[in-house]
Amino acid sequence: MVSLAPGERVSLRLLGIRDELTSRPWRPPARHWPGSPLIGGIDEQAGGTWLAVHPLIPRVACLLNGRGQPADPARRRSRGDLSLRAAAEGPGFLRALAADPDALAAYDPFHLICATADSVSALTWEGALPSGDGPPGEGPSGEAAPGKESAAGPATPPRRVRRLAAAV
Repeated sequence: MVSLAPGERVSLRLLGIRDELTSRPWRPPARHWPGSPLIGGIDEQAGGTWLAVHPLIPRVACLLNGRGQPADPARRRSRGDLSLRAAAEGPGFLRALAADPDALAAYDPFHLICATADSVSALTWEGALPSGDGPPGEGPSGEAAPGKESAAGPATPPRRVRRLAAAV
């Protein structure tokens, strides 16, 4: 769940769940990646993270599991690197990933959110084609900023993420 209210004392609020597998080994947030300014919890099984913060920008990226067709096991990659790349590179990474069906096909379905204090971008991969919530021409990232409306409303994550959050 994402709330963006520029000008407020806390302009960005982000809520996500680490993993459905509570027994999966992890370590709490820290600078786990040598040479990187990123902070996040680390998945000890795959080395990635579900939530990464770039404190120098500041920017945050959050990864949520999606539903859809799983990746081919022979080429499946961990989704945990996606939040690291999004936090490091920003919304341009989401746009580049959305434009690369071959790269997307290596991942199981996901929702990837990248946010700063004044904008939020989101990419949903369902295992077939990337889907965004913006109107044609806005791109599959569904990027929105204050004063910029998308079909989903101002600065909101994909509709499926909102429905999931509403069900909790």
